[in-house]
Amino acid sequence: MMIVREHRVALVVAASSGTQLEELASKYHVWAVRSAENEAVARRVWNQERNDGSNPLDSGVTLFEPQGTTHEDVCLSIIGEIADHHGEYSHDPPLSVVEVYGMHLTERIRDGFAALGFPRFEPSVDGFVAFRRP
Repeated sequence: MMIVREHRVALVVAASSGTQLEELASKYHVWAVRSAENEAVARRVWNQERNDGSNPLDSGVTLFEPQGTTHEDVCLSIIGEIADHHGEYSHDPPLSVVEVYGMHLTERIRDGFAALGFPRFEPSVDGFVAFRRP
């Protein structure tokens, strides 16, 4: 029986995610829109000592400058970079699940994620989860 491991990343498109960002960063690597509030939380995460020797792609925070005027634009402008940074040439196992916070799934997002190999989606309380083909 083959055990399939997953590599999960969170994408936060909301400018104010507060303690949720810190909680997510303790479980997964989080990509979050740069804002004053998100940066303050990210600095707390960055200042915590990493004595556990863990892979920085497995937990922590990356802030990025939002591109576009809508959450849809922001999400689509960064998902390719996330897929590259956590993909098969960067991480073992490669990225298989993206939890998106701060927006709901739209047809445009569905098409953009599907083009990157994420054809399955589930709604969540704060957004949606996208699953990559095995």
